[in-house]
Amino acid sequence: MTLSLYVDIALAALLVATVFYAARLNRRLGMLRRDRGELTALISQFNAATAAAEAAMQGLRASADNSGRALQEAVENARGTLTDLKLLVDRGEQAADRLDEAISAGRGLERSGRAVPSGIAAGFAAASAPAAAGRAALLKAIERME
Repeated sequence: MTLSLYVDIALAALLVATVFYAARLNRRLGMLRRDRGELTALISQFNAATAAAEAAMQGLRASADNSGRALQEAVENARGTLTDLKLLVDRGEQAADRLDEAISAGRGLERSGRAVPSGIAAGFAAASAPAAAGRAALLKAIERME
């Protein structure tokens, strides 16, 4: 056997190995192409989901901003109402103190057997007038809260 026969046999073996390797490579490239299509579809779905999440986040931010503004307005209204109520309570306490003084003075005069002077009766009437005004102001403040 000659050297050229050995070279031809080696070359034939290498060609068979190359054909086998090319067939394997072609099969893997086909799988890669098929997987590439799936990967492209997956990326498209991911992009759509990301866009939907961004839109939802913007809606959530807008909703939180609106809620924050509404809450701030409610707090400011409540502070104003609190100030009004404190003023009304102070007026009510003052009216109650005047009524208490007028009642005490009237009882003291009744026990002594003397008639209640017109000044005390006028003081009693004057003490009840701010209470009526306080009630009216309190009702107005409650109506504003509603």
